[in-house]
Amino acid sequence: PEALEAAIDDDDDEDEDGINVRYRREVAVSLVLPRGRRRLPPVNTWPHRPVFVRASARTTTRTMDGWATRNGPCLMSENPNARVRVVDANVPVNTETAMSFETELFVGKIVCRFKGVAASASGTKEDWFTRKRCTFQVLVQGRFKERVRCDELVTGGEFHKAFVNVPPRALVYAGQQFFKALTPSLQIDMLARVPYYYAPLGSTLTILAAHAPEDAPDATDEDIDECTTRLGGPFASGVSVNERCRIMSDVEQSSALYYNTEDVYTFDYKQNVLLFDEYVLDVGFTKVPLAHHLDGQPLSFFAKQVRPGKPARYAYSYEIWHEALLAAAAERTPIGAHWDVDDFDNDDDIDHAAAA
Repeated sequence: PEALEAAIDDDDDEDEDGINVRYRREVAVSLVLPRGRRRLPPVNTWPHRPVFVRASARTTTRTMDGWATRNGPCLMSENPNARVRVVDANVPVNTETAMSFETELFVGKIVCRFKGVAASASGTKEDWFTRKRCTFQVLVQGRFKERVRCDELVTGGEFHKAFVNVPPRALVYAGQQFFKALTPSLQIDMLARVPYYYAPLGSTLTILAAHAPEDAPDATDEDIDECTTRLGGPFASGVSVNERCRIMSDVEQSSALYYNTEDVYTFDYKQNVLLFDEYVLDVGFTKVPLAHHLDGQPLSFFAKQVRPGKPARYAYSYEIWHEALLAAAAERTPIGAHWDVDDFDNDDDIDHAAAA
Protein backbone atom coordinates (compact mmCIF):
# COMPACT_ATOMS: atom_id res chain seq x y z
CA PRO A 1 0.00 0.00 0.00
CA GLU A 2 2.84 2.44 0.80
CA ALA A 3 4.31 2.00 -2.68
CA LEU A 4 0.92 2.52 -4.26
CA GLU A 5 0.23 5.68 -2.32
CA ALA A 6 3.65 7.03 -3.25
CA ALA A 7 2.53 7.03 -6.88
CA ILE A 8 -0.20 9.55 -6.04
CA ASP A 9 0.49 13.22 -5.52
CA ASP A 10 -0.54 13.84 -1.92
CA ASP A 11 -0.03 17.59 -2.14
CA ASP A 12 -2.98 18.35 -4.41
CA ASP A 13 -6.67 17.86 -3.80
CA GLU A 14 -7.22 17.16 -7.50
CA ASP A 15 -4.97 16.04 -10.34
CA GLU A 16 -4.97 17.40 -13.87
CA ASP A 17 -7.97 15.26 -14.81
CA GLY A 18 -10.05 16.68 -11.98
CA ILE A 19 -10.18 13.33 -10.14
CA ASN A 20 -9.99 13.57 -6.38
CA VAL A 21 -6.66 12.26 -5.03
CA ARG A 22 -8.22 10.70 -1.94
CA TYR A 23 -10.55 8.69 -4.24
CA ARG A 24 -7.59 7.59 -6.31
CA ARG A 25 -5.65 6.50 -3.22
CA GLU A 26 -8.58 4.45 -1.91
CA VAL A 27 -9.05 2.79 -5.29
CA ALA A 28 -5.34 2.05 -5.58
CA VAL A 29 -5.10 0.31 -2.22
CA SER A 30 -8.29 -1.69 -2.90
CA LEU A 31 -6.79 -3.02 -6.12
CA VAL A 32 -4.07 -5.08 -4.46
CA LEU A 33 -5.08 -8.65 -5.33
CA PRO A 34 -3.96 -12.08 -4.12
CA ARG A 35 -1.31 -13.85 -6.13
CA GLY A 36 -2.78 -15.61 -9.14
CA ARG A 37 -5.26 -12.81 -9.87
CA ARG A 38 -4.71 -9.63 -11.83
CA ARG A 39 -6.52 -6.33 -12.28
CA LEU A 40 -8.52 -5.59 -15.38
CA PRO A 41 -8.03 -2.37 -17.31
CA PRO A 42 -10.95 0.08 -17.13
CA VAL A 43 -13.84 -1.13 -19.27
CA ASN A 44 -13.73 1.96 -21.50
CA THR A 45 -10.32 0.81 -22.78
CA TRP A 46 -11.49 -2.66 -23.85
CA PRO A 47 -11.07 -3.10 -27.63
CA HIS A 48 -14.07 -5.43 -27.92
CA ARG A 49 -16.34 -4.12 -25.20
CA PRO A 50 -18.43 -5.69 -23.64
CA VAL A 51 -15.93 -8.61 -23.69
CA PHE A 52 -12.24 -8.82 -22.83
CA VAL A 53 -10.29 -12.03 -23.44
CA ARG A 54 -6.93 -12.27 -21.70
CA ALA A 55 -4.38 -14.77 -20.45
CA SER A 56 -5.12 -16.07 -16.97
CA ALA A 57 -2.74 -15.31 -14.14
CA ARG A 58 -2.86 -19.03 -13.28
CA THR A 59 0.12 -19.52 -15.59
CA THR A 60 2.91 -17.58 -17.27
CA THR A 61 1.93 -16.46 -20.76
CA ARG A 62 4.13 -14.45 -23.07
CA THR A 63 2.16 -12.46 -25.65
CA MET A 64 4.27 -12.13 -28.80
CA ASP A 65 2.21 -10.81 -31.71
CA GLY A 66 -1.26 -9.84 -32.85
CA TRP A 67 -2.77 -8.61 -29.58
CA ALA A 68 -5.94 -6.52 -29.70
CA THR A 69 -5.97 -2.74 -29.52
CA ARG A 70 -8.76 -0.23 -30.00
CA ASN A 71 -7.34 0.44 -33.47
CA GLY A 72 -7.30 -3.22 -34.47
CA PRO A 73 -4.79 -6.05 -33.96
CA CYS A 74 -1.18 -4.98 -33.40
CA LEU A 75 0.90 -7.01 -35.85
CA MET A 76 4.68 -7.04 -35.54
CA SER A 77 5.00 -7.19 -39.32
CA GLU A 78 3.44 -3.71 -39.43
CA ASN A 79 4.75 -2.38 -36.11
CA PRO A 80 8.17 -4.01 -35.45
CA ASN A 81 8.85 -1.76 -32.44
CA ALA A 82 5.49 -2.33 -30.77
CA ARG A 83 5.45 -3.13 -27.06
CA VAL A 84 2.86 -5.14 -25.19
CA ARG A 85 1.25 -3.23 -22.32
CA VAL A 86 -1.09 -4.83 -19.82
CA VAL A 87 -3.97 -2.83 -21.24
CA ASP A 88 -3.20 -4.25 -24.70
CA ALA A 89 -2.49 -7.87 -23.81
CA ASN A 90 -5.84 -9.25 -24.84
CA VAL A 91 -7.03 -11.51 -27.65
CA PRO A 92 -8.63 -10.04 -30.79
CA VAL A 93 -12.24 -11.07 -31.35
CA ASN A 94 -13.82 -11.34 -34.81
CA THR A 95 -10.84 -9.72 -36.55
CA GLU A 96 -9.92 -12.81 -38.60
CA THR A 97 -6.39 -12.59 -37.20
CA ALA A 98 -4.49 -14.74 -34.69
CA MET A 99 -2.61 -13.74 -31.56
CA SER A 100 0.72 -15.49 -30.91
CA PHE A 101 1.69 -16.62 -27.42
CA GLU A 102 4.03 -18.91 -25.52
CA THR A 103 3.82 -20.75 -22.20
CA GLU A 104 6.17 -23.17 -20.48
CA LEU A 105 4.48 -26.06 -22.29
CA PHE A 106 3.24 -24.70 -25.62
CA VAL A 107 3.90 -22.12 -28.33
CA GLY A 108 1.10 -21.21 -30.68
CA LYS A 109 -1.71 -18.94 -31.82
CA ILE A 110 -5.25 -18.24 -30.72
CA VAL A 111 -8.28 -17.16 -32.76
CA CYS A 112 -11.61 -16.01 -31.26
CA ARG A 113 -14.93 -15.63 -33.05
CA PHE A 114 -17.91 -14.52 -30.89
CA LYS A 115 -21.32 -13.93 -32.43
CA GLY A 116 -22.65 -10.42 -31.80
CA VAL A 117 -19.34 -8.86 -30.70
CA ALA A 118 -18.17 -5.94 -32.81
CA ALA A 119 -14.62 -5.90 -34.16
CA SER A 120 -12.47 -2.85 -34.77
CA ALA A 121 -11.09 -4.34 -37.97
CA SER A 122 -12.68 -6.22 -40.88
CA GLY A 123 -14.59 -8.82 -38.98
CA THR A 124 -16.09 -12.29 -39.02
CA LYS A 125 -19.21 -12.41 -41.18
CA GLU A 126 -22.51 -13.22 -39.48
CA ASP A 127 -23.20 -16.04 -41.91
CA TRP A 128 -20.10 -17.87 -40.64
CA PHE A 129 -21.90 -18.53 -37.34
CA THR A 130 -25.00 -19.67 -39.19
CA ARG A 131 -23.01 -21.98 -41.42
CA LYS A 132 -21.07 -23.46 -38.51
CA ARG A 133 -24.18 -23.65 -36.30
CA CYS A 134 -22.37 -22.07 -33.38
CA THR A 135 -22.37 -18.89 -31.32
CA PHE A 136 -18.66 -18.85 -30.61
CA GLN A 137 -15.36 -20.42 -31.54
CA VAL A 138 -12.04 -20.47 -29.74
CA LEU A 139 -9.27 -22.09 -31.75
CA VAL A 140 -5.75 -22.74 -30.45
CA GLN A 141 -3.04 -24.00 -32.76
CA GLY A 142 0.62 -24.74 -32.11
CA ARG A 143 3.28 -27.12 -30.89
CA PHE A 144 4.13 -28.63 -27.52
CA LYS A 145 7.57 -27.98 -26.06
CA GLU A 146 7.52 -31.36 -24.31
CA ARG A 147 5.76 -34.63 -25.09
CA VAL A 148 2.47 -34.81 -23.16
CA ARG A 149 0.37 -37.91 -22.52
CA CYS A 150 -3.14 -37.44 -23.91
CA ASP A 151 -4.94 -38.52 -20.74
CA GLU A 152 -3.00 -35.92 -18.72
CA LEU A 153 -4.28 -32.93 -20.69
CA VAL A 154 -7.64 -31.68 -19.42
CA THR A 155 -9.92 -28.72 -20.03
CA GLY A 156 -13.05 -27.44 -18.30
CA GLY A 157 -13.83 -24.68 -15.83
CA GLU A 158 -11.88 -23.31 -12.84
CA PHE A 159 -13.06 -20.79 -10.27
CA HIS A 160 -11.78 -19.38 -6.97
CA LYS A 161 -15.00 -19.11 -4.93
CA ALA A 162 -18.50 -20.54 -4.68
CA PHE A 163 -21.30 -19.51 -7.02
CA VAL A 164 -24.22 -17.39 -5.80
CA ASN A 165 -27.98 -17.55 -6.41
CA VAL A 166 -27.60 -21.29 -6.94
CA PRO A 167 -30.68 -23.31 -8.00
CA PRO A 168 -31.89 -26.11 -5.66
CA ARG A 169 -29.15 -28.65 -4.99
CA ALA A 170 -31.22 -31.53 -6.36
CA LEU A 171 -31.59 -29.74 -9.68
CA VAL A 172 -27.85 -28.98 -9.90
CA TYR A 173 -26.99 -32.57 -9.00
CA ALA A 174 -29.34 -33.92 -11.66
CA GLY A 175 -27.70 -31.64 -14.22
CA GLN A 176 -24.25 -32.88 -13.25
CA GLN A 177 -25.34 -36.49 -13.61
CA PHE A 178 -26.75 -35.74 -17.05
CA PHE A 179 -23.44 -34.29 -18.25
CA LYS A 180 -21.51 -37.17 -16.70
CA ALA A 181 -23.62 -39.56 -18.76
CA LEU A 182 -22.65 -37.66 -21.89
CA THR A 183 -18.95 -37.48 -20.91
CA PRO A 184 -18.09 -40.46 -18.67
CA SER A 185 -14.66 -39.06 -17.75
CA LEU A 186 -16.10 -35.74 -16.58
CA GLN A 187 -15.16 -34.61 -13.06
CA ILE A 188 -17.53 -31.95 -11.80
CA ASP A 189 -18.74 -30.30 -8.61
CA MET A 190 -20.58 -27.04 -9.19
CA LEU A 191 -21.73 -26.86 -5.56
CA ALA A 192 -18.25 -27.00 -4.04
CA ARG A 193 -16.66 -24.14 -2.12
CA VAL A 194 -14.39 -23.84 -5.16
CA PRO A 195 -16.44 -25.14 -8.12
CA TYR A 196 -14.78 -26.98 -10.99
CA TYR A 197 -15.33 -29.25 -13.94
CA TYR A 198 -12.68 -31.15 -15.89
CA ALA A 199 -12.65 -33.53 -18.83
CA PRO A 200 -9.90 -34.81 -21.14
CA LEU A 201 -9.17 -32.15 -23.74
CA GLY A 202 -9.33 -34.59 -26.65
CA SER A 203 -12.82 -35.75 -25.67
CA THR A 204 -14.41 -32.28 -25.70
CA LEU A 205 -13.07 -30.57 -28.84
CA THR A 206 -15.26 -29.91 -31.85
CA ILE A 207 -12.26 -30.44 -34.11
CA LEU A 208 -8.89 -32.01 -33.29
CA ALA A 209 -6.20 -32.01 -35.96
CA ALA A 210 -2.53 -32.98 -36.04
CA HIS A 211 -0.36 -32.03 -39.01
CA ALA A 212 3.27 -32.01 -40.00
CA PRO A 213 4.41 -28.34 -39.85
CA GLU A 214 4.55 -28.03 -43.63
CA ASP A 215 0.96 -29.30 -43.94
CA ALA A 216 -0.67 -27.35 -41.11
CA PRO A 217 -3.58 -25.11 -42.10
CA ASP A 218 -3.55 -21.42 -41.27
CA ALA A 219 -5.09 -20.85 -37.84
CA THR A 220 -7.51 -18.31 -39.31
CA ASP A 221 -8.86 -20.67 -42.00
CA GLU A 222 -12.63 -20.80 -41.72
CA ASP A 223 -12.80 -24.52 -42.45
CA ILE A 224 -10.31 -26.81 -40.70
CA ASP A 225 -11.16 -30.49 -40.78
CA GLU A 226 -10.66 -33.24 -38.23
CA CYS A 227 -7.34 -35.02 -38.82
CA THR A 228 -6.10 -37.41 -36.14
CA THR A 229 -4.20 -40.10 -38.01
CA ARG A 230 -0.84 -38.73 -36.80
CA LEU A 231 -1.86 -39.53 -33.22
CA GLY A 232 -1.27 -43.17 -34.14
CA GLY A 233 -2.63 -46.20 -32.31
CA PRO A 234 -6.40 -46.47 -32.76
CA PHE A 235 -6.33 -43.25 -34.84
CA ALA A 236 -3.84 -44.51 -37.42
CA SER A 237 -6.47 -45.57 -39.96
CA GLY A 238 -8.81 -42.64 -39.28
CA VAL A 239 -11.82 -42.42 -36.97
CA SER A 240 -14.95 -40.30 -36.66
CA VAL A 241 -15.23 -37.36 -34.26
CA ASN A 242 -17.53 -39.39 -32.00
CA GLU A 243 -15.06 -42.27 -31.91
CA ARG A 244 -12.21 -39.87 -31.14
CA CYS A 245 -14.17 -38.49 -28.20
CA ARG A 246 -14.82 -42.01 -26.94
CA ILE A 247 -11.16 -43.03 -27.21
CA MET A 248 -9.95 -39.87 -25.47
CA SER A 249 -12.44 -40.47 -22.64
CA ASP A 250 -11.06 -43.97 -22.11
CA VAL A 251 -8.03 -43.65 -19.82
CA GLU A 252 -6.73 -47.09 -20.76
CA GLN A 253 -6.54 -46.08 -24.41
CA SER A 254 -5.63 -42.39 -24.09
CA SER A 255 -2.81 -43.05 -21.59
CA ALA A 256 -0.94 -44.85 -24.36
CA LEU A 257 -1.17 -41.84 -26.69
CA TYR A 258 0.92 -38.66 -26.76
CA TYR A 259 0.90 -35.13 -28.11
CA ASN A 260 4.44 -34.89 -29.50
CA THR A 261 6.78 -31.94 -30.05
CA GLU A 262 7.02 -32.21 -33.83
CA ASP A 263 3.44 -31.92 -35.03
CA VAL A 264 1.25 -28.82 -35.16
CA TYR A 265 -2.00 -29.37 -33.26
CA THR A 266 -5.28 -27.55 -33.83
CA PHE A 267 -7.70 -27.50 -30.89
CA ASP A 268 -11.04 -26.08 -32.00
CA TYR A 269 -13.83 -25.35 -29.50
CA LYS A 270 -17.26 -24.42 -30.86
CA GLN A 271 -20.58 -24.21 -29.04
CA ASN A 272 -24.10 -22.97 -29.71
CA VAL A 273 -25.50 -22.29 -26.23
CA LEU A 274 -23.12 -19.64 -24.86
CA LEU A 275 -23.72 -16.09 -26.07
CA PHE A 276 -20.72 -14.04 -25.02
CA ASP A 277 -22.10 -10.73 -26.28
CA GLU A 278 -24.85 -11.07 -23.63
CA TYR A 279 -22.93 -13.46 -21.32
CA VAL A 280 -25.88 -15.82 -21.09
CA LEU A 281 -26.51 -19.53 -21.46
CA ASP A 282 -29.23 -20.00 -24.06
CA VAL A 283 -31.02 -23.25 -23.22
CA GLY A 284 -33.82 -22.73 -25.72
CA PHE A 285 -36.79 -21.87 -23.53
CA THR A 286 -34.85 -19.25 -21.54
CA LYS A 287 -31.53 -17.45 -21.26
CA VAL A 288 -29.60 -17.86 -18.02
CA PRO A 289 -27.63 -14.70 -17.08
CA LEU A 290 -24.24 -16.08 -16.05
CA ALA A 291 -23.15 -12.96 -14.17
CA HIS A 292 -26.08 -13.54 -11.78
CA HIS A 293 -24.40 -16.75 -10.58
CA LEU A 294 -20.64 -16.40 -11.16
CA ASP A 295 -20.15 -13.64 -8.56
CA GLY A 296 -17.61 -11.69 -10.58
CA GLN A 297 -15.70 -14.69 -11.94
CA PRO A 298 -15.04 -15.17 -15.67
CA LEU A 299 -15.47 -18.29 -17.72
CA SER A 300 -12.21 -19.66 -19.05
CA PHE A 301 -10.75 -22.03 -21.60
CA PHE A 302 -7.53 -23.89 -21.00
CA ALA A 303 -5.48 -27.02 -21.55
CA LYS A 304 -3.93 -28.19 -18.29
CA GLN A 305 -1.49 -31.02 -17.72
CA VAL A 306 -2.37 -32.94 -14.55
CA ARG A 307 0.07 -35.55 -13.22
CA PRO A 308 -0.14 -37.35 -9.85
CA GLY A 309 2.31 -35.89 -7.34
CA LYS A 310 3.44 -33.07 -9.64
CA PRO A 311 2.35 -29.44 -10.01
CA ALA A 312 -0.18 -28.78 -12.75
CA ARG A 313 1.06 -27.00 -15.86
CA TYR A 314 -0.89 -25.17 -18.53
CA ALA A 315 -0.41 -25.31 -22.28
CA TYR A 316 -2.67 -22.25 -22.30
CA SER A 317 -5.22 -20.61 -20.05
CA TYR A 318 -7.44 -17.65 -20.99
CA GLU A 319 -10.30 -15.80 -19.30
CA ILE A 320 -13.40 -14.47 -21.07
CA TRP A 321 -14.60 -11.39 -19.19
CA HIS A 322 -17.80 -9.43 -19.73
CA GLU A 323 -18.63 -6.07 -18.27
CA ALA A 324 -21.70 -7.62 -16.60
CA LEU A 325 -19.26 -9.36 -14.21
CA LEU A 326 -17.52 -6.19 -13.06
CA ALA A 327 -19.89 -5.09 -10.31
CA ALA A 328 -18.86 -8.15 -8.26
CA ALA A 329 -15.28 -8.52 -9.55
CA ALA A 330 -12.35 -7.61 -7.31
CA GLU A 331 -10.30 -7.30 -10.52
CA ARG A 332 -12.33 -4.30 -11.70
CA THR A 333 -10.63 -0.96 -12.22
CA PRO A 334 -13.19 1.87 -12.15
CA ILE A 335 -13.32 4.26 -15.09
CA GLY A 336 -11.33 7.33 -14.11
CA ALA A 337 -9.19 5.55 -11.53
CA HIS A 338 -5.42 5.80 -11.82
CA TRP A 339 -4.26 3.15 -14.30
CA ASP A 340 -0.53 2.69 -14.53
CA VAL A 341 1.22 -0.60 -15.21
CA ASP A 342 4.16 0.17 -12.95
CA ASP A 343 2.02 1.39 -10.05
CA PHE A 344 -0.25 -1.56 -9.53
CA ASP A 345 0.60 -4.54 -11.73
CA ASN A 346 3.26 -7.07 -10.88
CA ASP A 347 2.66 -9.02 -14.07
CA ASP A 348 5.28 -11.72 -14.17
CA ASP A 349 3.02 -13.56 -16.60
CA ILE A 350 3.18 -10.93 -19.35
CA ASP A 351 6.30 -10.04 -21.29
CA HIS A 352 5.90 -6.28 -21.70
CA ALA A 353 8.39 -6.14 -24.55
CA ALA A 354 6.96 -7.95 -27.53
CA ALA A 355 9.18 -10.43 -29.32
CA ALA A 356 9.20 -10.90 -33.05
